Amino acid sequence: MFSSAFLVACLAAVAYGTPMARNMQVHETRQSIPSAFKLVGPAAPDTMLDLRIALVQGDMAGLEKALMDVSDPASPLKGQFLSKEQVTVSISA
Repeated sequence: MFSSAFLVACLAAVAYGTPMARNMQVHETRQSIPSAFKLVGPAAPDTMLDLRIALVQGDMAGLEKALMDVSDPASPLKGQFLSKEQVTVSISA
């Protein structure tokens, strides 16, 4: 039960997360297009692209505690799930 609720909450946090440009860093870049590359049109719909995206984490301990509180049957916060704004604040803290 906990793992399902935790997974849903984590996915919601990722889905509603707001990127913060001031914390982003470029780790890999190219100054020019490799000479062997040429434009032949759009990729086929079944083409797999390998992308790497890193997200900045804020108060993950606080977010985890809030998730535990709403999932614990003995907690007075049982069932009082986080709003989009609360998740955004927890992640960007």
